[in-house]
Amino acid sequence: MTPTSRHAIAREKNIGVWYACRAEGRTHPRYRHLCAQLYNDCHWQVRTMIEEVIKQVGHEDVDARQVTVALTAMTDGMWLDLQIQPRDFAREEARKPIEMFLGKVSPVGFGGRK
Repeated sequence: MTPTSRHAIAREKNIGVWYACRAEGRTHPRYRHLCAQLYNDCHWQVRTMIEEVIKQVGHEDVDARQVTVALTAMTDGMWLDLQIQPRDFAREEARKPIEMFLGKVSPVGFGGRK
């Protein structure tokens, strides 16, 4: 799984626009619908990848929904930190705790160990 931090979407300006759109979603149904649609699309893409890894390594006891919710919350927090303090928070730094989390969920599937 490659984080979006490597791609053009992760530029500071784009992150700011995304958070502004999300904030406006509280009072503007059109923005709320757009954000919900994007969020749900992302959620299902991530969940599908996690389900595939779980199936490949035989960890049926791992709840893909819960892993997806936790991973999404972590990445949302990382994006917020990057937006609030872009000079003090490096994108590369954000990857480490996510990899650590996924490695605990499934060391074989995400940690590279067998």
